[in-house]
Amino acid sequence: MQGIMQDWPLTVDKILEHARLQNADREIITRRVEGNIVRTTYGELYDVSKQVSNALKDAAMWRAEFQPSVATRSPRPMPSSF
Repeated sequence: MQGIMQDWPLTVDKILEHARLQNADREIITRRVEGNIVRTTYGELYDVSKQVSNALKDAAMWRAEFQPSVATRSPRPMPSSF
């Protein structure tokens, strides 16, 4: 859906791309279920998300083939969410 103030749809990938452009070095801090703290940045998250996305495209995975997944409070499934 196109809006009046922007020329692109407001999707999760666009939000992550904006975060990378404006705050690439800003830390994302999460705690794993095991208790250890994991630190990454929006720039790193964007890069890993693009790698996952490109790997799925190369494997000819299409939207109809995706299976739903449950996201936990862990950074491990985060790149695949974008």
